[in-house]
Order: sequence, then C-alpha cells, then structure tokens
Amino acid sequence: MPDLTKVQAGPVKVFLNGTEVGHTETGVEFVLRPRFVERTLDEFGETPVELIHTGDTCEVKLRCGEWVLANLKAVYPPGLDGGSYLGFGRKPGFRYSTAAKTLVLHPLELPDQDSSNDVTLWKAVAASAVQVGFTNEGDRLFEVTFRALPDLSKEDGMLLGKIGG
Repeated sequence: MPDLTKVQAGPVKVFLNGTEVGHTETGVEFVLRPRFVERTLDEFGETPVELIHTGDTCEVKLRCGEWVLANLKAVYPPGLDGGSYLGFGRKPGFRYSTAAKTLVLHPLELPDQDSSNDVTLWKAVAASAVQVGFTNEGDRLFEVTFRALPDLSKEDGMLLGKIGG
C-alpha cells in the first residue's frame, strides 16, 4: 500500500572525510548511472535481447555557498596546499585517486546519528572545472562535481559507495 510518509524532500549536509563543507545553494544532485552493452541477435534485428553491465559512474554535483579556503582546496585536488593559500597550475601526471575523500550526503531532517538515508561515496574526487561568479547580483558561489572512484577494498556491488546505513 502506498505510504505518503515515505515521500521525502529536503536538503542534505555534505561531508568530506567527516568535515562538513557548509551551506549549499540550489540543492545537491546525486547521479548513479549504470553502463552497459546492448546484445542484439539477427533474429530480433536491432531490438536488444540483453543488457550486459560494463560498469557504473557516480557523481555528486553541488554549489558551495561558503567561500572558504578549505572548500576551495577540496574542489581543486591538484592545487598546491600552501597553508594560507591554494596554488594552481600543475604539470601533467597528477593522480586524482591520491586526493580521494569519503563523501557523505546526510538529510538535514534526520539526527546526525541516523545514517539510514545517507549516500556515501568511498573515494570521491572533485572532477570538474572550478567556476566562480564574481558579481554584484549574487553570492560568490562555486559549483563542483565529485566523481566516485572504486575502492578495491570493498566487495563487488559496492565498489563506489552505498545508500543507507
């Protein structure tokens, strides 16, 4: 039987390695996309008769509302952490996996200890352009997309992360 109490809405807190990134604006988007190859047979023409899983991609997109150095360092992993500044511009070869962090989305309406609806990415890396608006018309926000890399210490079926406690 349908249950309206199970319909959920609302923002989330975002944590990187256990540290909250602060306020977000316009929501947080979680995308889990399975990848597959379509198997076709002559008998059925171009109609797929099977989908063969080839992997998954997982992304979290958000707009950070807090213009603080810790957040800027989190969204640009190849940058040089100079303590009081973030350098940028690096020679090719940087491995993003070396900067991967655990990313957790935790619904605001739940107590901190209730992880029943958390989304956890084991190894998330910021993998998008850092775009910041310096305008008179709005807040200084920066948008970032985190991508999940596989954690090979986890079992098959949860290499990228999990939903729930």
